[in-house]
Amino acid sequence: MTLRVIISAMACLAGVMVLYVILARTVHAPPGELARFRLETPAQPPQVTFEDSEGDQHRLEDFRGRYVLLNLWATWCAPCVNELPSLSRLSADMDPRRFVVIAVALPPGDVMSARQFLFEHGAGKLAAYFDRDTVFMRSFHAYALPLTVLIDPHGEEIGRAMGAQRWDAGAAIRYLVDLTGIEESTRMKRGSRASS
Repeated sequence: MTLRVIISAMACLAGVMVLYVILARTVHAPPGELARFRLETPAQPPQVTFEDSEGDQHRLEDFRGRYVLLNLWATWCAPCVNELPSLSRLSADMDPRRFVVIAVALPPGDVMSARQFLFEHGAGKLAAYFDRDTVFMRSFHAYALPLTVLIDPHGEEIGRAMGAQRWDAGAAIRYLVDLTGIEESTRMKRGSRASS
């Protein structure tokens, strides 16, 4: 009789665990605006260096303690160009002490041409960064652009999106706020942007 009770309890526990996994995936599923975004098992991202508009070199570990939305883009990539303004608006809407958008341009060009390109294409709120050593695509196994990677405050990659997304849509921002547990900036809370 006790063996039957133990087996029944284990079966119930297994059923609850399966239900939890199904519900967890539904609850954490991204909205349609982020249809290509997928959560991943936390892993250390490649430690590559990139240059800012002052000529200083940076590594992802320089941004530990904050969520980082790392975007790889190029001037020759039409979907990248279309996505950049939404990343710029997202960057302006999030608290920069807790969440930063790092858009790294890939060759050809240089960091100053990337900076000018951002301004000319409605993404002037993004800081200009450049992959001078052309290692990002290979290091991040990016077979297409744009590639966007979400990195947690511990420096681990927790999600990625291959292809352009609407990062500044209301549902996308709510998803990121819920996922990260951070608040959007007071500018966003006051409703300065129309919700989507």
